[in-house]
Amino acid sequence: GLESFIRAQSQTLADHSGSVDDRAYHYKMLAAIVGIKRIDQLDQKLRAKIFQLTTSGSHEALQMFKVFDRERKGLISPETFHNITRSLGFHCTATEAGALFGRYDQNGDGSITFYEFLDHFNDVEKHKDGHSPEYY
Repeated sequence: GLESFIRAQSQTLADHSGSVDDRAYHYKMLAAIVGIKRIDQLDQKLRAKIFQLTTSGSHEALQMFKVFDRERKGLISPETFHNITRSLGFHCTATEAGALFGRYDQNGDGSITFYEFLDHFNDVEKHKDGHSPEYY
């Protein structure tokens, strides 16, 4: 049924299997199941929390990203993203986290890079000097 379908969609993302097109399809399916309104609510709450924690702009956002990137690979995986939402006090299901993750994974590679993170959470604050911060 629907529950096994959702589990399969989430597992595909967790395994980083499939092509970019496959992941785009999975993200769309998860978004359809969760609903755009709920994803928007989660997105707004998460952005507000990140803005609250990163008042100094892109440098502080980089520090926040490094905290989330526990393996120091320069990427946030879907599982880590779900753990982040929980650690910030958000009560969302793995399906909701997967749907929200799909919104942030701009290139569809199954992970969030620092630049995707910065673009999504800090789209108002642009790099004042015209340069992006170095990751490591």
